[in-house]
Amino acid sequence: MLCALLALSVSYAAAVKSQPKLKVIPEFWDLGKIKGGSTYNFTYKVYNAGRAPLKINNVRASCGCTNVNISTREVLPYRYATLEASYTSGSAAGKFEKNIYVESNAPSQEMTTVKIKGEVIEK
Repeated sequence: MLCALLALSVSYAAAVKSQPKLKVIPEFWDLGKIKGGSTYNFTYKVYNAGRAPLKINNVRASCGCTNVNISTREVLPYRYATLEASYTSGSAAGKFEKNIYVESNAPSQEMTTVKIKGEVIEK
C-alpha cells in the first residue's frame, strides 16, 4: 500500500512539473502622454516557462480601440509567441488603461491580463 501511495505521489509531482507556465513580457506598456487620434504599435512576448506545450485558446482586447494578433496558438516549452497589439487613441483627453486578455491552458493562469496605459493630451 505504501509503495502504491509513493508511486502515485511521484507521478502527480511529475505531472505538475510538466505543465505549461505562461509569462507575458512586458506585463504592461505605459505610453505616457500621447496625442489624441494617433495609433501606437507594441509587441509582447508570450513565453512558455513550463515543461509542456502552452495552448493559447483566445486573445482579445477590452475595447475596439485595441487590435491584437498572436503569431501562433501553441508555444513549446521555453519558447515564445509574438503578440502584436495596436492602440488608437481617441480625441477625448484624459488617462486611460486598456486590457488585453490571453486565455490559455496554463493551470491557474487560464486568463492572464496585460495592460496598455497612458494619458491622451489634446491634439
